[in-house]
Amino acid sequence: MFNVLENEVGENDNVDENDKNDEDDNGDANKNDGFQQVFADSKEDLYEGCKKYSKLSAVLRLFNVKANHNWSDKSFKELLKVFHDMLPVGNKLPVSLYEAKKMLCPMGMEMERIAACPNDCVLYRNQYKDLHECPKCGASRYERKKQTKVSGNVTKNGPPAKVLWYFPIIPRLKRLFASPKDAKLLRWHEEERKKDGKLRHVVDSPQWRNIDHTFDEFRNEIRNIRFGLSSYGINPFGNMSSRHSTWPVLLCIYNLPPWLCMKRKYIMMSLFIQGPKQPGNKIDVYLSPLIDNLKTLWSPGVQVYDGYLHENFRLRAMIFCTISDFPAYGNLSGCDTKGAKACPICHDYTCSRWLKYCKKTVYMGHRRSLPPDHPYRNMDNLFDGYSEFGSLPLPSNGETVFSQVENFQNEFGKKRKRGKSVEIWKKRSIFWDLPYWKDLQVRHCIDVMHIEKNVCDSLIGLLLNIPGKTKDGVNARKDMVDMKIRPEIAPQENSDGKRTDYLHGSKSIGLSEGRHEGRLAGVGTIGKKEEFPSKDYMHQAHYTVLQHMTCIGIYVHEHKRFLKTTNRNKSDKFLAVEHYNTFASWLKDKISNLVDVDEEVKRLAYGPSESVTKYQGYDINGYTFYMKQQDAKSTLQNSGVTLIATTTGFPRGRRSRRILIMVLLKKF
Repeated sequence: MFNVLENEVGENDNVDENDKNDEDDNGDANKNDGFQQVFADSKEDLYEGCKKYSKLSAVLRLFNVKANHNWSDKSFKELLKVFHDMLPVGNKLPVSLYEAKKMLCPMGMEMERIAACPNDCVLYRNQYKDLHECPKCGASRYERKKQTKVSGNVTKNGPPAKVLWYFPIIPRLKRLFASPKDAKLLRWHEEERKKDGKLRHVVDSPQWRNIDHTFDEFRNEIRNIRFGLSSYGINPFGNMSSRHSTWPVLLCIYNLPPWLCMKRKYIMMSLFIQGPKQPGNKIDVYLSPLIDNLKTLWSPGVQVYDGYLHENFRLRAMIFCTISDFPAYGNLSGCDTKGAKACPICHDYTCSRWLKYCKKTVYMGHRRSLPPDHPYRNMDNLFDGYSEFGSLPLPSNGETVFSQVENFQNEFGKKRKRGKSVEIWKKRSIFWDLPYWKDLQVRHCIDVMHIEKNVCDSLIGLLLNIPGKTKDGVNARKDMVDMKIRPEIAPQENSDGKRTDYLHGSKSIGLSEGRHEGRLAGVGTIGKKEEFPSKDYMHQAHYTVLQHMTCIGIYVHEHKRFLKTTNRNKSDKFLAVEHYNTFASWLKDKISNLVDVDEEVKRLAYGPSESVTKYQGYDINGYTFYMKQQDAKSTLQNSGVTLIATTTGFPRGRRSRRILIMVLLKKF
């Protein structure tokens, strides 16, 4: 840590006057004074005679423990007081949280809070930094709706209506190269990677080689940085606000090894765009501070100290590509990702079709990528009703795309009602301000997660007919009829004329059917035999079935109430026995006197037949069971049938009380 600080301060002595930034002298002096104080604290003993900890290292160690264990500021403040009292008199440990943080302030990274128009028209920076109202829409800069008196100092008029948090990347790159370990890792792509022609890392891609071929000066310095830029909306409030959308802009460094470039430690959050609404197409307004830094990093570059080689060098950096989902792809590139010409590769040659019943646009013409003699090209009835003889258009290069958007006039700010447009471009993206952008072969990429998850989810849901996931439905089948394809799966109207059955007789694919499929009702297999059980056994079986049927539940309660009313002085044991003995006959008499009774209730009330069909083997619920005698003949046995049930028992003795007994029943 201290070597990093020494390198940051020491490099100012070796930078030419022409390479210094346009900061004022007072700011530089204050920054250097802060670093000098940090060095003084690092050499000052925690207390007289202490050789293990300095004043700075002790505070750093305590803050590290605080961060690892999520201590609150209040508890940390109390801990500082306790430690200060425990240490010898005259120790240098801070006694307040404010003093401890003040010691570490010079080691922190720079951060800028830039006020923004609530309608995303402009950022209040450069020529707009002293304005109180938006120069385009007239909206107030401040959160307060009514301003009685506006001060000339914009910082004294209350909080701004919207804020952009900007974390400059140049100081962070300097800090990264000042560490010898990190500076060595940033050379990995050239010195340590395996070069066998296989695609293992971004450095093996054609785009990397194209950049090296086009920009010789950039290629000659292996420490020059290639960034990947990504942005996506998040909801920091979880379930408390389902519509809030905050957009961070992240940068990953492709110079690093593949096992490190996507680690949180090496991903830089350069911008944090405040919600509650997503910036959408107006994200360029918020990207402008970052683009200004990237222009500086491209030309002329910045002077940086290399802690690995112990030398100063001029660092340059560029955006290698952007990574996002498809809607954010349109926001970053300016390409229209909705409607009839939504393909960013085909543009005017996009094959699209509006579905009348699903009410959405679908994109056809994928057979154009097949070889000219492929049989699928002539299978019109299985696709869109037409044979395909065309070929895919070649992707437009950067020069061609730039010529299309070069004179495009952007209009950011409050939404204006516009009619339907068939234009390919919504705006001139701010990335075209970068001098090298038109020389890149691939400028915007779609992240793998959305391709894997969304597309595969749709395909699997369709193949397995997963409810809520499948794209197959009545409207999809109607659109097929409208397109005059696949007549064999057209929806069929039922006899009632209201419902539409579109899956009649069809089967889902993807999962093999088990040998017990369709036999869940129970099927006897071997050893069929007719038997006439005793009346007591049949009565017990009939009673057990009635007690467990939901449709008989109301009659069970009614019979128990009837017994309690007619036998007020009898015990619970007597009532339970009487219910067991008389419920079946009582139910049969009651049902026979009723007119409107469910057929299932009638069949249950009349009782079972006198004969019982028995099997030595039986298939039910996907399992095969055998009688013990039959199962004993087999090498593999499946004879244990376990049932956990409840019953009401009464102990012997004078006191009669109800006991619930868990019975473990094993049969077969």
